[in-house]
Amino acid sequence: MNSKLKSRLSISIAGLALVALACTCSLGGLTPDTPVPPAPLPAATDVSIPTKPPILGNGDLQVVNTAAVANDYGGWRLMGEVSNGTSADVNGVSLKIEWFDSAGTSLGSDTGYVLTTNIGTGETAPFAYTIYDSDVALASFTASIAEFTSTQDVQRAVLDVAAPTFFVDSFGTFHCVGEITNNTGSPVDIDGLAAAVHDASGSLFSAASYWAVMRHLEPGQKTPFRISPEGLTGAVASDYTCAVFVDAQTTESTPDNGVAFKDTNGDGDAGNDIYYYIDGYGSTHLVGEIVNGGSDTMNVQMIGGLYDASGNTVDADYASPAVALAPGEALPYDFTTFLSPDVKPDVSTFTAYVDPYWTYAAYSQTVPLRVDNLSSQNDNGTFTVTADVVNDQTFNLDYAYAIGTVTDATGKVVGYNYTPTSALTSGAKETVNLTIYADPSLDPATLQVNMIARASKP
Repeated sequence: MNSKLKSRLSISIAGLALVALACTCSLGGLTPDTPVPPAPLPAATDVSIPTKPPILGNGDLQVVNTAAVANDYGGWRLMGEVSNGTSADVNGVSLKIEWFDSAGTSLGSDTGYVLTTNIGTGETAPFAYTIYDSDVALASFTASIAEFTSTQDVQRAVLDVAAPTFFVDSFGTFHCVGEITNNTGSPVDIDGLAAAVHDASGSLFSAASYWAVMRHLEPGQKTPFRISPEGLTGAVASDYTCAVFVDAQTTESTPDNGVAFKDTNGDGDAGNDIYYYIDGYGSTHLVGEIVNGGSDTMNVQMIGGLYDASGNTVDADYASPAVALAPGEALPYDFTTFLSPDVKPDVSTFTAYVDPYWTYAAYSQTVPLRVDNLSSQNDNGTFTVTADVVNDQTFNLDYAYAIGTVTDATGKVVGYNYTPTSALTSGAKETVNLTIYADPSLDPATLQVNMIARASKP
């Protein structure tokens, strides 16, 4: 894996996307309801926040656009941006943050950090610090540059951001979702991705770094992304805007690591072997299998994206198999932290990518363990699975993973979950219980429950 510094560009309004090994599939008949947003609550209390002047000796590296917002649950968000007016790129920027009551008495201080790795010359990057105590009588705060490193090594890459979507979920959390495309003609790494949310007056209201994005893009590749800043109960999406900050730099192409999505039915299209569904409890799943065609045991990370009928990105998530992927082996995966389907537009298609940035050779080998006495029960798509995991290796294990799948008549994975065991000495066994949330619309007579067990060799 490249260990290079990454770059960052500020881009207005919500949008990002990653790339890599990809498959795209159409979805039939999925029309999640779009909720009517609740009425907005009164605006958060305004707090007068001084802006710090430029730091002498640091050129024009300064803190600007500061704001403090009271959280729903008590406490405060202390936010702002760091503007780099110097002639060099900077990274590793930290800040001293101190907050005061109305009499100017200090109530506390701490170190905060910008939400990207690098800030290029002429760029800005947001920061956000949370005070969780609910009894802080905050009236103002200051933020000053504490540490940073100047560098001339960052080769900036300007990426294209498209298909922005901004919405608020039922918990009041903001979501800035979109797609990023690498049209630079060179491979790039995304070293950071952040969003700043502004209210109708243009004031900074929230900020966060990314939840999901593909970190390496070859020329022409794209990636979905999601950034989920803290919001406000009852907030209405139309009252806010989102600015996206992309920290990207030119890098080298990554060699083929041999990891690919499994073409279970052998028709040459691995995309139709990935299964999208909503389980009986309203959670979204994107399941399938990943296969290792290389010679090294690999840690694997994937990025998944969901799109509406117009091709706009409406969600993004990340996933990994339960254990490192041994050569020649296939393991299941499931994207389980997509947003609830009732808070985003209808989903028509999806994509899944292997991110080469976070897919790399593991330090240890993965070994199989024996599974005995498998049994299961199905209650409207919820499978309760029980089995004995036996350590039939010659060495002791700190833990293992029991990995369960539900497959259809073609062998395609249509449900998946896993659970860890406790420590297993050589020859020991443990009875495990596992729940798999499959698609309740599938015919139970066509489904089969399977379980394997894997562990890292000490």
